[in-house]
Amino acid sequence: MSALTVRKHVAIALVSAAVVLLQIAVTRILSVVLWYHWAFFAISLSMLGMGAPGAWLALTKRRPSLDRVLLAAGILVPVGVAAMVRGQHLFGNLAIVFCMLCLLPALLCLGTAVCLLLLEAEGLAVSKMYGCDLLGACLGALCVVPLMNTIGTPELAACAGFLPLLAHELTAPEERQWMTQLTTEGGVVDVYRRLKPEATDDCYTWWSNRGQAYAKNV
Repeated sequence: MSALTVRKHVAIALVSAAVVLLQIAVTRILSVVLWYHWAFFAISLSMLGMGAPGAWLALTKRRPSLDRVLLAAGILVPVGVAAMVRGQHLFGNLAIVFCMLCLLPALLCLGTAVCLLLLEAEGLAVSKMYGCDLLGACLGALCVVPLMNTIGTPELAACAGFLPLLAHELTAPEERQWMTQLTTEGGVVDVYRRLKPEATDDCYTWWSNRGQAYAKNV
């Protein structure tokens, strides 16, 4: 088993743990900020976040970048939780709709990441990937109650966003490996590497084409 495969197994376990942590933490949050019976809404929302991306990926050949999906999930989880906790009281009877709009983007990103990792496994490797998926969910369920007794529930829900960010760091080398393969086998010439063969990857950087990022070196 290659190092990249191991990293993907750990990544899917982290994402699944994040889904369970977020789901259970949100059940407690909704039971406090709204009514207790809305706690079960979090379960339905999590199932939608996992199921909808699977159906969409099965019907289309276009697949989003795993790197971007994990990064988006890591950002949307704390932003969505903060918006839900801080802003739900402004919407009266539509507060549950506002909560759904806050949480659904993050859950869709988490579900998409799980689906993408499962789709990358082929043959018998699917069973190992799915096993890691279940293991991560199990660990998340075991850890959530002790964690809720240690830190505040909203903080725990927001901190669940760190897990997809960690998964992003584990799978990011694959993107760099793809670029290396492009320059070695795809016929694309990396001029800098050609002129400076002794240079390491640490000398590389990237600037967005917006906001004068190159000029500002940000």
